[in-house]
Amino acid sequence: MSDLPRPDQRVATALEYAGLRATQVCVVADATDEEILAHCNSTNPQGVSGGWHSVVRTIEDCDRLGVDHVAVPGDCEDCPGRKHMIAVCM
Repeated sequence: MSDLPRPDQRVATALEYAGLRATQVCVVADATDEEILAHCNSTNPQGVSGGWHSVVRTIEDCDRLGVDHVAVPGDCEDCPGRKHMIAVCM
């Protein structure tokens, strides 16, 4: 992550494009899917219907969305207590 999130920033973009239809965000532990998707759609809008529409939280989400299991959230190495999560669009 090139820029660390501000302390008041619950959701921050970590990687605009984490694959063909994915973006990676750095979030506080209790960030909701709604917060994450609102951030993604406002800061990195996509030209597809529905925009960023799903957040990967589990292996089952990966299977349902057709993404690799490496998309399951992991701890942020730069900011203890935060997670890196993937949002997808189709």
